Amino acid sequence: PYHYVRLQPGEGRTDFLIVGGEDHKTGQADDAGDRFAALADWTKRLVPEVGAETNRWSGQVMETVDYAGFIGRNPGNQRVFVATGDSGQGITHGVVAGLLISDLILKGESPWHELYEPS
Repeated sequence: PYHYVRLQPGEGRTDFLIVGGEDHKTGQADDAGDRFAALADWTKRLVPEVGAETNRWSGQVMETVDYAGFIGRNPGNQRVFVATGDSGQGITHGVVAGLLISDLILKGESPWHELYEPS
């Protein structure tokens, strides 16, 4: 398993440390509690003075052949949009999806359409 950290400035004197990792491929494990505990332990070793955990999430890692996510209009639908297959790059692809899908809805096109086309 790999790990990553991001620092998100908060309001006032509080910053947020975003920590992730302990991934597994879709359908290959059912041990989320153990993975969250391992991630918390790793974080405490890295930053012993880290504050309280405020949020927690888990997602399935969908690997595409080229590691580029599928983002855009769902094949066969006009008003259904998808963002999937982000290969553990959910924070990055979440931003891309927000920009790309909003362009498709508001403008009918996006400069990134072909690169991330779900079909």
